[in-house]
Amino acid sequence: MSKILVCDPVCVQSIGHNVRAMRHYRHLLSEHYDNVHCLGTKYLDSKISVDNKIERFFDFYYNEFINVLSSDIDPVGLTDTHETRKLLAERDIGRLLSEYQFDQSDAIFFPSIDIYSLMGLSAHRSELSSDQSPKLLLRFIGVMENAAPAYRKPLSVALMHIRGLITAGCNISISAETPAYADWLARELDLCVHVTPYGETREPLPLPETSDFHVVCPGSARIDKGFLRLESIFRQVRILDPDINIRFTTQCLPDREITNYQTYLAKLYACPGVSILPSSLSNDEIDSLYLSSDLILLPYDANIYKFRGSAVLMESASIGRPVVTLDGSAFSDQVSYYGLGLNCSDNLEIARRIVEYSQTPKSVRWRQSIQARSRFITDMLGVYRNWVN
Repeated sequence: MSKILVCDPVCVQSIGHNVRAMRHYRHLLSEHYDNVHCLGTKYLDSKISVDNKIERFFDFYYNEFINVLSSDIDPVGLTDTHETRKLLAERDIGRLLSEYQFDQSDAIFFPSIDIYSLMGLSAHRSELSSDQSPKLLLRFIGVMENAAPAYRKPLSVALMHIRGLITAGCNISISAETPAYADWLARELDLCVHVTPYGETREPLPLPETSDFHVVCPGSARIDKGFLRLESIFRQVRILDPDINIRFTTQCLPDREITNYQTYLAKLYACPGVSILPSSLSNDEIDSLYLSSDLILLPYDANIYKFRGSAVLMESASIGRPVVTLDGSAFSDQVSYYGLGLNCSDNLEIARRIVEYSQTPKSVRWRQSIQARSRFITDMLGVYRNWVN
């Protein structure tokens, strides 16, 4: 019987997309493999692990970037951290290969490949290049493949390890979250790179039965996701919508960051019709936001997101909610191609388009969203079917 291991050494906390992604990929891949095993970190909450059928397997190499472990349990420690991370990853991949009996019908899938796991795979390339070795499915999203401060250009190091695995004869296939990133990787690696959006396939949510128009900014508690644009956008919408028919809900920056933006935060709180939630929300709270929404605002920084995609965009597409975002990001082409929402040149255009969209009949908005969802989901399922088999 065939099996696929979905491996995420950054699946360490219940908030965010990692746990949710495990559920989505289990469902998506169960159509192509007899058994789907999801592996997160040893430090994932035990109840979350059991409830979501995620094995607590990997050490955690990235506490410097995602600070969730106290120093007394951080396996990396404070000295010689690069070598320690590398050794931990090599050990984890070694355990993976010894604890699971693989053959050529199996696969190991990293839905967001990280640089130290690549080093671990590279260290075991002789074991991964035999006739009975599993297929390696490595998906690049533009985040953890860069998380190695020991290197000036960590992505170049990551690609070096990919080339080494290919040269060793490993059965390896690469994908990326966005077309722009896939095209760049294809040029750098001289091979075909698939485009695999975040694998969400849940049912669409009906639009809220309310008289006002609700714009939400899920996951907006970050500078790179446009937090500092929000006050300008909200203020300009208020000028165009003085009766406050449009309301907004966003999240605040984490406490450690917001101390530098107290004046800005005061302006944000002063905007009429704006609700500000904590920086961290549970998946249930995020789902409630989606259910109450008419439109999703994603004013992401185009330079930072020149290769990166947006899981929020994919979630919005799946549930039948359009987005409004800025031109120039890697995912703005997907927004245009599938009709997933509106691309804008600046804050003022975002405000104008929000107001225009709020005046579109609900039945028209719903039909547009369902049409876009159908195209997107059909293509997404097709590309995963072609990639993983």
